[in-house]
Amino acid sequence: MLAGMIGALLAQEGLPHTAAVAAAWVHARAAELCGSNIRGITLRDIYAHLHDAWTIDRSATVPVYPALAHLPRVA
Repeated sequence: MLAGMIGALLAQEGLPHTAAVAAAWVHARAAELCGSNIRGITLRDIYAHLHDAWTIDRSATVPVYPALAHLPRVA
């Protein structure tokens, strides 16, 4: 999944470092949103939280991660 995200962002942006960093951050954030789970986190769990990880909640009381402000728009 991570390799696919990097490839898609690389195709859209053309900047390898930016694509890798953005994809890794969103992938990790999606894993965090899965919460702790005794059975572990599967790829399906990460996929289920990917949209929430990519979306910026501007009304949230927690600080907005500045990296998300620069992520490319997903088509």
